[in-house]
Formats: sequence, structure tokens, C-alpha cells
Amino acid sequence: MDLPGIFYAGDHGLDIMGPDISMIHPKVKKFLPLIQNISKSLDKSLTHIPGVIIEKKKMSVAIHYRQVSKEDLPGLKLPLNKILKENIENIRLLKGKKVVEFLPNIEWNKGKAVLWILNTMGLDWSRRKVFYLGDDTTDEDAFRILRTRGTSILIAEKAQKSAADFRLSSPEEVKCWLKQFLN
Repeated sequence: MDLPGIFYAGDHGLDIMGPDISMIHPKVKKFLPLIQNISKSLDKSLTHIPGVIIEKKKMSVAIHYRQVSKEDLPGLKLPLNKILKENIENIRLLKGKKVVEFLPNIEWNKGKAVLWILNTMGLDWSRRKVFYLGDDTTDEDAFRILRTRGTSILIAEKAQKSAADFRLSSPEEVKCWLKQFLN
């Protein structure tokens, strides 16, 4: 859904696009060859495990294991730990819902991306409505940043501990909420 006036942040806020603004975190460029090498290494070491999905993003690589059987899960640990150990100073590992992700070791997260957008736009918290929707543990940084300053919405089937202000249970509910909000 392409909505005017909306900011989109990818790769945990390392890549931001919005009205008249585009930013790739300045420290990312030097890490791109490393991320590509990690991606190739993961292809070689994990594609034989049924159910593994390797998601190659511009600035990171995610390994989804939601569809991996319990018997095959131990086969993931050794290759992932090897990559982490070999690159410990240059990458960081984020854990989400049945996913692990290798990112450049830059002190940056989704909450800092929200602050960057607001500061870059020169927006006053008290004069703007800021909404943030997310469905993963990595969105909690943004939820915490928006506490008392904006509105954060967790997208999750079941209630769970979160810094978000509200919860919608599915992408379908998000679409309905957006339609109502925009009308």
C-alpha cells in the first residue's frame, strides 16, 4: 500500500524513504561486501535444511526457521554460530519471531530511525501525529521511543508483553484501521 506522506524504513531503519527524504545510514556501505559474503555462506551451509528461508536484504540477511522441523533445528546452530564468531566485531545478530538476522554492527535500531525522521523533518512531537506499526520484537525500540509522544501499534494475533499502546490482530485489521483512519 503506497500512502502519501508515509515514511518507510527498511533493514531495521538503516534504509529510510519518505516525502522528499531518502537516507541510507552512512556507515552501512563498508559492511555491504561482508553481508554479501555472509549471504553466500548461508546459502552453502543452510539450503539443505528443509524449511529454511534465507531472506537477502540490501543491508542484512535474515534466516527464517518457522517451517523447520524440531529435528532439523540443531543443524542451524553450528553454521550461524560460526558466522557470528568469525565476524563478531563487524556484525550483530538480532533475534525475532522464528528468525535470526545478521546486520552491520552499527548502533542503530528502529527507534533511532523514528527519531532521525522526526529530527530531519524538524517535526514537533506536540504538533504532529506519529504512528508506528510493527509485528516483531525488533519493533519494540520504536514502541519505546514513541511512549507518550506518539501512537504505537503491535500487530499480533494474541496479546503479549509489549511497549506498544495498542494491538491489531492481523494485516487485515491493519488495512481496516488504515481505511477508517484515513477517511
